[in-house]
Amino acid sequence: MTLFRRQDKLDNAATRWYDQYYNKSLNEWMYGKNKKEIYNNLKVLKKPVKASDVDAIIGNSSWTEHKCQTCDTTKEALIFLEGKYFNGYDGPNFLICKECLEKSLNIIKD
Repeated sequence: MTLFRRQDKLDNAATRWYDQYYNKSLNEWMYGKNKKEIYNNLKVLKKPVKASDVDAIIGNSSWTEHKCQTCDTTKEALIFLEGKYFNGYDGPNFLICKECLEKSLNIIKD
């Protein structure tokens, strides 16, 4: 389990973009010529980075959404649950907010 804050996600948008779209072994940008330009625009954003600035640079909100996967509500802080299958292999991961986590604990208590 890991605490996953929206502002951390925003502040690290340039690094995450680079990791996603730059192939270090080939020394080139992947999936379109605009990826480097987007990276250069992201890396000059002043912290704390605003979601609206990232959205405007990328052209959509897919990199700034930070929603609980139970209640579908945008939250500043989520818990990242890393899934594991019974055989030890990686399973599905999950993001859950404090409120939904507390509801689930109440279900277990009852």
